[in-house]
Amino acid sequence: MEIKENKNNLRNNIIKKTKGELFKCFNCGTCSAGCPVSQISNFNPRKLLRKIILGINLDEDISACVSCYTCNARCPNGINIPKIIDVLKIKYNLEGVENRGSIFNKSFLSTVEKNGRLYEVGMLLKYKMKSGNLLQDVEFGLPLILKGRMGIFPHKSKNAKAAKEIFRKVREIDERG
Repeated sequence: MEIKENKNNLRNNIIKKTKGELFKCFNCGTCSAGCPVSQISNFNPRKLLRKIILGINLDEDISACVSCYTCNARCPNGINIPKIIDVLKIKYNLEGVENRGSIFNKSFLSTVEKNGRLYEVGMLLKYKMKSGNLLQDVEFGLPLILKGRMGIFPHKSKNAKAAKEIFRKVREIDERG
């Protein structure tokens, strides 16, 4: 998953949108040491910042970031790393790069648009099919359904038409601008 934009343009875009916060980093590694995601995956905030600063291709799975802000809270220079990652996520989204985060968001929003509220089973099926992990976590579904925490059939909101209209207006604004 690599951003297609010129590395210098991407770097300059991030510098502009974050008012140069990137250059406050002196590579101490505190952000990565406190990151709960880096403890269980290859995601590494410090490495991500270094690659951006040095203009190296980004191949990290930024969708792994859960925006917990631990890196920001522990950074001695107060760098808002989740904001930098948000800029990257927006860039990925605009380029149509599919990752777990964008697949999840699209699956979630499509069920809300259709029903006016979240339909968990439908959202999960869409997400699992598109991400290719159909059977992952399947053992958690049945207990949730049996305990009534997750319905098998969708429940339409009384305001489903209003929700659909909101989505239509957002698309219209998006196309204009």
